[in-house]
Amino acid sequence: MKRAWTTVAKDHNGTPEQRERLAGMFDRLEWIAIEPGGLSLPMMVGEGLKECIRELRIPKPSHIAYTNEMAPFGLMAVRGHYKNGMAQVYLCDEGCNIAVLCSDFWPNDAQVCHVA
Repeated sequence: MKRAWTTVAKDHNGTPEQRERLAGMFDRLEWIAIEPGGLSLPMMVGEGLKECIRELRIPKPSHIAYTNEMAPFGLMAVRGHYKNGMAQVYLCDEGCNIAVLCSDFWPNDAQVCHVA
C-alpha cells in the first residue's frame, strides 16, 4: 500500500503528529458496502460523498465510511476500484467544503489488500 498525503489539507495533515493521529482514525473506520439499491445515509454525509465521487472521478465505488472522530470536522472515506488497483480516499468535511486528506493505493499485483 502506498499512502499519498495532500497539501490542500495541510491544516489537518501538515505535521507528523497530525498524520499519525489521522492514520489511527483511518484504521478505526467501519466500512459500509454500497449495495446496488444504494445506501441510507445522513443527508450531508451522503451528498458530500456523492459529490466527491463525482468530482474526483472515483471509479466503481464499493464502500464508504464516515465518523465524527475528527470533530468538529467530519471524516469520510470512499473506496474505488481502478483498472490497476484499489484506492481509498480519505476526506475532511469542514462544513463549507470538503478537503482530500490523503489516499491509499493497492496495486492489483499487491500480495495483501485491505478489504473490510
